[in-house]
Amino acid sequence: MSKTTRAQAKAGEVKQRHELELLRLKGVHGVGLGTRGGVPVIRVYVDRAADDIPPTLEGVPVVIKSADGGFRPY
Repeated sequence: MSKTTRAQAKAGEVKQRHELELLRLKGVHGVGLGTRGGVPVIRVYVDRAADDIPPTLEGVPVVIKSADGGFRPY
């Protein structure tokens, strides 16, 4: 398994462990996975600023994305 694949798998596992906790935070409408600069990240979709979201979860970077205009999960 490549280093990138391991990092993506870790990000998915960390997201799964913390998703419900994040969704309970006021203003959070979704949680997903993505990349930034080739590094796997956890994306947290919010409708406004949310101060309680940590910058990392278990070493995986967290990126806050605006869900202005609505959020439609696929």
